[in-house]
Amino acid sequence: MATLRGILLLVSLFVYLQANARDERDFGPVRKTIDSGYHYLGNFNAQESMKYFRDAERQAKQLKSDYYYASALFGLGQAIWYAFDFKQAADTIELAIRYFPARHRSEIIGAYRILSNIYDDMGEYENAFKAVQTALSMNAGEGENNTVLPLVQLGRLYQNIGDLESAFYYFQQASDKNPRMGDYPYRELQHNLGNLYVARNQLDSAAYHYRLSYKGNPNGRLLRLRMGELKIRQQQYDSAYYFLQPLYNEMQEEKDINMLSGASVGLARIAQQKGDLQTAERLALEAYSLSSEKGIFRLYKESAGVLASIYEEQGRIPAALRYLKLYDSLKDAGNSDIYRGQLFAFRQKTHAADLQALRDDKKIAERTIIIVCLAAALAIAVIIFRYQHIRLRLKQRASELEMQALRAQMNPHFIFNCLSAINHFILDNQNDKASDYLTRFSRLVRMVLVNAGKDAIPLEEELDMLRLYLDMEQLRFKQAFTYTIDIRKEQPLSQLQVPCFILQPFCENAIWHGLLHKEGQGKLEVILEYKNEKLRVIIRDNGIGRKKAAELSKKPHSSMGQQLTESRLTLFNQERDKRTSMKINDLVNIRGEVTGTEVVLFIQTPLVL
Repeated sequence: MATLRGILLLVSLFVYLQANARDERDFGPVRKTIDSGYHYLGNFNAQESMKYFRDAERQAKQLKSDYYYASALFGLGQAIWYAFDFKQAADTIELAIRYFPARHRSEIIGAYRILSNIYDDMGEYENAFKAVQTALSMNAGEGENNTVLPLVQLGRLYQNIGDLESAFYYFQQASDKNPRMGDYPYRELQHNLGNLYVARNQLDSAAYHYRLSYKGNPNGRLLRLRMGELKIRQQQYDSAYYFLQPLYNEMQEEKDINMLSGASVGLARIAQQKGDLQTAERLALEAYSLSSEKGIFRLYKESAGVLASIYEEQGRIPAALRYLKLYDSLKDAGNSDIYRGQLFAFRQKTHAADLQALRDDKKIAERTIIIVCLAAALAIAVIIFRYQHIRLRLKQRASELEMQALRAQMNPHFIFNCLSAINHFILDNQNDKASDYLTRFSRLVRMVLVNAGKDAIPLEEELDMLRLYLDMEQLRFKQAFTYTIDIRKEQPLSQLQVPCFILQPFCENAIWHGLLHKEGQGKLEVILEYKNEKLRVIIRDNGIGRKKAAELSKKPHSSMGQQLTESRLTLFNQERDKRTSMKINDLVNIRGEVTGTEVVLFIQTPLVL
């Protein structure tokens, strides 16, 4: 019997060794190719790592191995992320997740965590939350990387949307997992705790956690950048220079655009504080050019703000205003992303509260059933009614928050344009026009303030504000266009209710992007028709059309005012699809030539008697 067991053991060992040899022969090359890709990725050489991951992708296809194909795609997605092509990176990681076999849970969790990081960089907080929550839901029994790092990522998302209390809660949960000092999860946790204390303006605590993050990686480039930024906030400019200047020199050689842009912004601030405005301008322009080209949103915004401050100090007011306007627009766009993230987090928390309430109510119902069936039935009815009422109230509250967020962003955007126009008249010594424009502007602001906080106002008042705005633009642009407002079917305008200031952004878009680039006299028509409790508004111009306007535009983003107004209109109409509230048509003549643009709005507005 012992001899038989020995023979079976030898046979099993032989089969195992043969299988390992076959696996190494078949899959060894693709594994080595993937390892080479990660070697270059670890050295931040994204382009070189992409070559190896694409080669591994080709080898895995030939081997018909889903696991190695997914592994190659996962590495490729991270390399593309390092190259700042965020959308393509997210698509590649999602494809990798689909190909990973279900038994490779650890790799799938890691992929969801990286996907959340990418969506975080894109400002798509809802998708970022979903990805990291998926990683956490799969997390039971996995390794340290896949327990600590998703919790750290979730805390970072809450910090990015301004919920510092929730961020600290998840960082504490990650700390309770006791990650080993010096390992990557430990360093990442301490680094993010440092960022959190910076956001709280507790700078000494931030420095403490940054120093802890040094353990195991004393030359980490991102940590050196954060320490330099911290020293600037502490007004310790020589210490900040000590961190940032060597980093800047290294990144120029390694071509790490993210680190180079961050170091350039920091060094520009230091030079400005020391009075070297020429060096400050050069460094800020370098950061601006790199970050705008690669779409690094945070540094793009910060470099625009630094340039506005430098030009103001130099007395170059037009340039300062131009960059300040860009900074405010980017800040508005960032705030819009943050608001969406806050709304998603709000809905997630209320959903969790609903589920907990249901669980508690179920326990009460079960105990009540044992006592008396009638009481149980009554309790269940009360619970269902209360649950539906709470959900409806929370849904209404979420809609109110979203509407308030949209209003809060629209008003500063429009006011800044008006103030820029007044400043332009003053700089050109056109004092009479500046006074006239300021008088009209004050009337318009007064009307807007009177209607602030109202969900809807009479159409008559909306048209009065629109005429006042169009008169201001005619004055500003020296009668470069004419306008008409035509009410096709007579209806007492005071009986129709519309959202406040809903028409102005579309008219502004027609003037700025269509009529001002047109040779000859521009014409703007506003036509209103009311039928079947729906107001149809046509805003038509004879400008250059959307295609040519897009070619002439140098801005990296579309009209913030129009985007926000589209969302407000959709909310007002209580529709989910913007296309049912608005249509945009290109106008052409019989020869197929573009003759202008037409925007058609549909506003649900029953008569108010």
